[in-house]
Amino acid sequence: MAALYVSPVQKYLRASQRLHADRTQVEALQRQHDRLTTEAASLNTQSTIVMLARACGFIYPGEHTFVIQGLPVDDHVQCGGSGNSP
Repeated sequence: MAALYVSPVQKYLRASQRLHADRTQVEALQRQHDRLTTEAASLNTQSTIVMLARACGFIYPGEHTFVIQGLPVDDHVQCGGSGNSP
């Protein structure tokens, strides 16, 4: 008689473990989604757009550029399609 209960109990325990793992993954993905949504909102501001454009070497019409060599490169700024700064 006890053998009839073993298989369903094992299936229940496996399903319970999978459910816990899936809930943990959903929570992690929700946190990542929230972080990316916040980051996207902050990137869509005029000041951030100007800052990133200037980091890539863009200037407003009528401005004059000066080249300063030996400054550290910001690896977080991706300019153009290549991901390299100018």
